[in-house]
Formats: sequence, C-alpha cells, structure tokens
Amino acid sequence: MYTELTHLAFSAALGKKWTQVYEAREAGEKARTLKLLRELVAGFAGVTDLPAIDFVPELLELYPDAKVVLVTRDRDRWWESFGKVLNMAQLRFLSVLAAPMPGLRWFPGTVVHWHKGASRLMGEKKGPGTPLGPELIELHNDMVKSVVPPKQLLVVSMKHRWEPLARFLNKKTPEKPFPRVNDAEAAETVANRIIVKCLLVWAGLFAAGGVGVYAARV
Repeated sequence: MYTELTHLAFSAALGKKWTQVYEAREAGEKARTLKLLRELVAGFAGVTDLPAIDFVPELLELYPDAKVVLVTRDRDRWWESFGKVLNMAQLRFLSVLAAPMPGLRWFPGTVVHWHKGASRLMGEKKGPGTPLGPELIELHNDMVKSVVPPKQLLVVSMKHRWEPLARFLNKKTPEKPFPRVNDAEAAETVANRIIVKCLLVWAGLFAAGGVGVYAARV
C-alpha cells in the first residue's frame, strides 16, 4: 500500500485509464465507472488534485466513510495558477508533442473530458455559454459540500497550517514546517517541465532516426 496521495503526476502516468473512467461516466455506465475508479485509487492513502477530485460523488460511493478535506482558496489567485496549467493543456500542438509519451499522451484528452464537465457546471449555475473563470472553484466547493456528510468534511484554509488537519485525521501534528509554495510559479514550473520532457523525447527520436539514416548510407 502506498503511504502517499495519488495526484496529477501519478494521474498523468495513468492517463488512459482516467480517460476510460470519463468515457464510462459520460456513457452512463455506472458499474464500469466505479470499477475503474477503484482500480485507479487502489493502494493509495488518499486522492488529491485532478482528475480524481472530479469524481467526488463516485469516490464517496466506493468509500462511504472517507474523510474529505476541502481547501478554500482565494478564487482569483487560484485561477491565476490553475489557468496556466489549463492553457498549457489546451495547446493544439500538445497532443502531437505528447504522442510518444506513454500515459502522458492521454493527458490532453483527459483535460477535454474535464473541460466538458466544468463547462456544464458553469452553464447550469451561471447560464449557457459562460466561460470558465475564477468562480469555478466556488461552484466546485459548493458541490463538494452538498454531497459530503458534514461530519466527514473539513473545510480549511492553508493559513490554518497543520493543526486542524491533524486533528481531523486523528494524527499527530508534524514537527516539520507546513509546506508552502507560490501557486502560480509552481503551476508554471509543472507546465514547463511537461513540455520540456516531451521535447527531449522528440529530440531523442529525431537523433535516433538521423543515426539510422547515416548508418544506412554508410
């Protein structure tokens, strides 16, 4: 069993199966959706980040006693960081760039599925055709509060540090400092790393092809 959370980095490596989960849910195949979800989160201590947080009702059905931590954020600062990752994920050339990457090649498609659901939520609450924006996090938080039993939900801000989280999870308060990063900078770093990683793979493929052509001519 993993002692860590599954998050976007793990999810990118499991992109094909996450795409299958989205497709199963959109097709109304509840049993298959739950089966795939259970396989994806098996062994992890918990889940965080997309795409897992897009399946809160389904995860609660699988794990009805699960504790849920809802982190509140300033919506504009959240959108500043999340919007950068979203823009990167929607680049038209990304699907081509990620093509030789196992797992990651499915990431753009996963984002498309998420975008459909997010746009649907915005349309229902703010009117058809409303573009995604900072208020999306508030709509998501309202959804979480509506489906999670109050006794299983902790609504917390990062400024509260370790104490409320440790108390909620019945864990000892860690002695190490509470982690803190600049969200916008961290998001940009993640996006850049993904693109650089893809470019390096393509560079390797072109180099191998060049060596092959040279060897054939010699």
